[in-house]
Amino acid sequence: MASVSLRDLGLDRLSIEERPQLADAIWDSVVHEVGTLPLPEWQRAELECDRGRSTREVATKFDVSESWVRRMKQERRELNKTAPLLKRRRAPL
Repeated sequence: MASVSLRDLGLDRLSIEERPQLADAIWDSVVHEVGTLPLPEWQRAELECDRGRSTREVATKFDVSESWVRRMKQERRELNKTAPLLKRRRAPL
């Protein structure tokens, strides 16, 4: 893929508030099509976490320990690689 700038795509005209929203929308589209991408297992595990799967579900699916999944999630939060999932599947207490 050729290098493309924000200006080439017209994205430089987006406001500072709109750019992260666009990035989230792009990432969401990747998450929904993850099965079609040739990704390493650790990236597939990250995407499953982004889909809202529990630590136990991800660990079982990828045959890794739950502690490995928790460390991966913690590292991503600490390095600001992703924001914590805001939508919860469980009912509030």
